[in-house]
Amino acid sequence: MLVIDDEWLRSRSEQQKVDSPPESVRRLVAVTIGWLLAAVAGAALCSAVTAIVFALYHVKTTPNLRNIYVAVGILGFCIILLVATFIRARVVGHGNIRVGLGNERMQKLPVVGAMAFAVAAYAVLLSLTVSNSRPDVIARLFSVNPWLITFVVFFSILLFGILGPLSEELFFRGWLWTGLRRHWDVLPTALLTSMLWLVLHLGQGVLRPVFLLPVAIVLAMARHFSGSVRAPLVLHVV
Repeated sequence: MLVIDDEWLRSRSEQQKVDSPPESVRRLVAVTIGWLLAAVAGAALCSAVTAIVFALYHVKTTPNLRNIYVAVGILGFCIILLVATFIRARVVGHGNIRVGLGNERMQKLPVVGAMAFAVAAYAVLLSLTVSNSRPDVIARLFSVNPWLITFVVFFSILLFGILGPLSEELFFRGWLWTGLRRHWDVLPTALLTSMLWLVLHLGQGVLRPVFLLPVAIVLAMARHFSGSVRAPLVLHVV
């Protein structure tokens, strides 16, 4: 009898999760902005603590050292965003994080592959024009201090190639996309998530969101056509 009661309670609990109404759009947006502000505050705190520690040890301030402050701040931002992502995915997915994130098998892989190629080509174009990339920069850096530059390169890959895309995509086109799609069609969902993602990059300059607008469009299209958050995540890493 006790086993039957336990099974009935579990089934009842699962049914309540399915029947419970989704969060309103107003609440979804408010929670999103709240977590973004918390992540920005956390990033500022991480940078400040790093600066204080370096000052206590009388580390000479240089332009490169200021870049370290920024990198540590971005690291703190990504960690807070990831924590927020899994908390919110559990809520949106009614206890199922995978469902909340939209972590499904990717569909229309040829389309996703074409989008990845387009994003890669656009990134190379920007790096050669707007960013004024020079092919000899890496070689020159390694000639100065190979061990230090090796650490910087691996840290940059971890931060900007893994943690950055992972935190941003799971946050904006993960749980937030899933929550908004229960109320809105694809277009308004794509517009809001892309707009918030672009605003996030204003700290890198006013023109940064302008250059990233085509990328935002492709990421939203990848999320929609593939039916999975995995597609924009792969494209973002590219």
